[in-house]
Amino acid sequence: MTQRNQKVASLKRKIAEMRARQATAPVLEMVAPPAPEAGPASYTMRVGGKVYQIASLADASRMFCAARDAHGEGASRTPTPVVLRNGVEWGHVSYNGKVWSCLPGEWMPDDAPVFNPYA
Repeated sequence: MTQRNQKVASLKRKIAEMRARQATAPVLEMVAPPAPEAGPASYTMRVGGKVYQIASLADASRMFCAARDAHGEGASRTPTPVVLRNGVEWGHVSYNGKVWSCLPGEWMPDDAPVFNPYA
């Protein structure tokens, strides 16, 4: 095998390894606070197939940011949490912890977050 062919084969292996890492869905584990004692929560948050009860939109932001920081991956490898209001998809939490009243992909430039952890 020529030196050029060896380099091509090496690059092909590296590309295959990168694609395999990208195909693996990241796991984002969150620690949910205890459920409130009086009645069911009106908001829940779905992340990677798991549903968490949340006491408030601020709680959704806090939980996601803690999990994001512990996970250590960038935005492209972190699943976007969807906020459900009374069981219906209602909004999402962006990577920066802001909560929006639109689903991922529906955001418009003039939208304002319904919860901003930096405000």
